[in-house]
Amino acid sequence: MLSRLPKLEILEAFIEAARAPDLRTAADNCALSQAALARRIHAFVQFAGCPMFEKVPGGMVLTQAGRECYALLEPSYVDLKRAVASIAIPASDRTVILSASRSLAPAWLNPRLERFRNLHPGLEVDVQTEQDASKIRSGAAHLGIFDSDVDTSGLKAEPFINMRVTPVSSPAIACFAAGCSDRFSQLSRLTMRQKPDAWHCWSSAAGVDLPESQQTCQFDDAHSMYEAAAAGLGIALGVSAMVEPRLQSGHLVALGLPIVCLPTFYNFVTPHERPLYDAAWTFAKWLHTVSSRDAVGWQAQSAL
Repeated sequence: MLSRLPKLEILEAFIEAARAPDLRTAADNCALSQAALARRIHAFVQFAGCPMFEKVPGGMVLTQAGRECYALLEPSYVDLKRAVASIAIPASDRTVILSASRSLAPAWLNPRLERFRNLHPGLEVDVQTEQDASKIRSGAAHLGIFDSDVDTSGLKAEPFINMRVTPVSSPAIACFAAGCSDRFSQLSRLTMRQKPDAWHCWSSAAGVDLPESQQTCQFDDAHSMYEAAAAGLGIALGVSAMVEPRLQSGHLVALGLPIVCLPTFYNFVTPHERPLYDAAWTFAKWLHTVSSRDAVGWQAQSAL
């Protein structure tokens, strides 16, 4: 008496060959070449100990033994496939593709992703940094987070993260400028090239006069700007969504000046027509929860 079952892929090859109109179709159904399928069928024949197929003009048909085996095995095979389908989420449905601004993803999103993975270990997030919303439009990404300056026409966009800002610098520069407005005005103002008016927006809202003669240095992205500030090259506007890791590490410190909201912000972007599937909806809900908690934290700081 046989004490071992044949491998599942061998059973699959026999059943798919028995139910398919030809071996080419059966091989395609098993994602195999015809030669590989034939080897698996041969292994099943050796296991059964008798021929399962016979050649006829135009192809092959089941023998009497083959028909009996098929009748016994096929119902269980169908039940097994149905059970696997009910518990296994396809890989494409477990992965959420997020398109995000290059300035936001490394500083705000990446440090928080581990928390999401711990809460939802069966889901994966693929973060792709872009400067526009083209991947959302084409369907190559499920969700997006972009600066409000990015064109989101034809998409659903809603305010997601306000740009709360306050001046930051290296610890050494902070000590140099502490309590002395003249020293503060001597420092270079660092800014991003895309937002040349950010310092003027901050000074107007904060009620702080900035001398027109104060030197300004522009950078292509927030990462470069904060690296320059940490190296002591000047003061930068720390955007809440991006500067937090550097404040926590001590590479930068806040100068104790007002925290204000710039007129720009980050939008949360989704396709206008396509509904979100379960994994994308779960991730979107989590992102909104995290951004809301962050906003409360910065509001508390501004009240101190």
